[in-house]
Amino acid sequence: MDQQTPKPALAGSATGAGRLAGVERTARLWSGLVLFAFVLTHFLNHALGIFGIAVMEEAQLWRIYVWRSSPGTVLLYGAAAIHVLLALKRIVERRTWRMPLRDIFQICLGLAIPFLLYQHAIGTRWVSEVANVNDAYGVTLQHLWSNRVWMQTALTLVVWGHAMIGIEYYLRTKTWWPRWRQAFVVLAILVPLAALAGYVAAGREAVVAAHPDARWTVEQVAAYDTATRFAYNALIVFGIALIVLLAVRAL
Repeated sequence: MDQQTPKPALAGSATGAGRLAGVERTARLWSGLVLFAFVLTHFLNHALGIFGIAVMEEAQLWRIYVWRSSPGTVLLYGAAAIHVLLALKRIVERRTWRMPLRDIFQICLGLAIPFLLYQHAIGTRWVSEVANVNDAYGVTLQHLWSNRVWMQTALTLVVWGHAMIGIEYYLRTKTWWPRWRQAFVVLAILVPLAALAGYVAAGREAVVAAHPDARWTVEQVAAYDTATRFAYNALIVFGIALIVLLAVRAL
């Protein structure tokens, strides 16, 4: 009897761990869906650039109303924090690196996103709120088109690829998925292509229009440079810490 007494405790521990894993999966899913909603609306807004910057600006007003409101900000940043932390926890706790190629791609794309995103995030909303920079499309596109065309293209494809792997992983468990899979694939291809097409069309228009607000003041440039330098150093430190942690766990 004494040798069997630990079994209920072990069973309870396993049940608790299973419940925690279930909660984490649910949190990771819903936080990912919030981020996907932001990305999808952002890309569709870019696609409107095919019809001109003025159309993009009209749609942007609605996006700002939602995502830059206090509830929208808390929802977006909260989802980002939850999704990133749980994803990192999942990576660190892996017992083996033997996994499907799809999972490898999703992890690599996810880790690449912060390094591709930080300059764009700082150069839009952050400088708008902290350094009083006009981040309207006509201004922002002039900067992006002249300096970061390939970086923005890579960011678009990496973010969308990461999202599509996660969405497909979730939808494939649904009974109706086989019937709608081809339609999903078509949309998964069309959305980023339309976003990039709108980016190219609107970028060219922005350069020709030469909005006067595209010339930042010395103070605005200094604020941007300081923030991007800090973010870059933080990402490097974080990357090194993650590598060291994974190496220690592998010993």
